[in-house]
Amino acid sequence: MSTNKHLLDRDNGVVLLHARQPEVGKLITVAEQCKRILKEQGRSVYQYNQPFEVPEALQKVKKPDIVEKTMLEDEVDGDGDTEDDYFETMQSRFEKAILPPAPKRLPRSMRVFLSLSPVPELKGKTNVTLQLTEA
Repeated sequence: MSTNKHLLDRDNGVVLLHARQPEVGKLITVAEQCKRILKEQGRSVYQYNQPFEVPEALQKVKKPDIVEKTMLEDEVDGDGDTEDDYFETMQSRFEKAILPPAPKRLPRSMRVFLSLSPVPELKGKTNVTLQLTEA
């Protein structure tokens, strides 16, 4: 069932759109397309956005290793560069000792709620923002 059909079939319906962290950009595109179609039909759309921290159990999803190009040991590109020219120097242990540790960032994702009428329960939640698309 499509998102728009679900909203139009129910008077006070709410649709929750959710995506994994790397696909949040696609989630926003889907929400914008739904809002555009509903606006063309003369409907006002309430969009509630809620960013949240991804639970630790979901953070450890291992991605498959992909090798895009294989180079032979004797292979040299046209500029005369060898593969050693592409390595960066690592920080020494002394540099690491005096620099402050990098802050630990927790991965974040986002929930998007779409509705044709206001939802006071969502507006009262923490970290929820409202975007209203008027017809």
